[in-house]
Amino acid sequence: MTVLIPRRAIDAVSKATDVKGEILKHVGDLSGIEVMYNRLLVAFYVKPGVTKGGIILADQTKEEDIWQGKCGLVIKWGKDAFQDDADMKFNGQRVAIGEWAVFKLGDGWRVQVRDWPCCVIRDSSVQMKVSDPSILL
Repeated sequence: MTVLIPRRAIDAVSKATDVKGEILKHVGDLSGIEVMYNRLLVAFYVKPGVTKGGIILADQTKEEDIWQGKCGLVIKWGKDAFQDDADMKFNGQRVAIGEWAVFKLGDGWRVQVRDWPCCVIRDSSVQMKVSDPSILL
């Protein structure tokens, strides 16, 4: 599935003070989506359009988070996510809906949910969680 570049949505998120809220606004109602098995649906993080030093980022630079990003907002997960089994022990660790997950992009499958680029990954593909995705370079 091809992921389109939703420039208006990316611009809105890159200017927002509430990044999570703005992403969720563009993703919209998820009640019609059921994530299967041990998969997570994550919405890609897009960095702010202006650096802390005041440099305005070009559209291409912001879009790199979609193509090269490593962090996403967990927006939904399957009923088997983070369940211990014979092959995988989570030892109580998990990423809750609304938290930022860090993962290897190659472990996922890109999808677009309404106006926002997302990715479907396995629960075991989460490498860490962060409280603030902007700390990742």
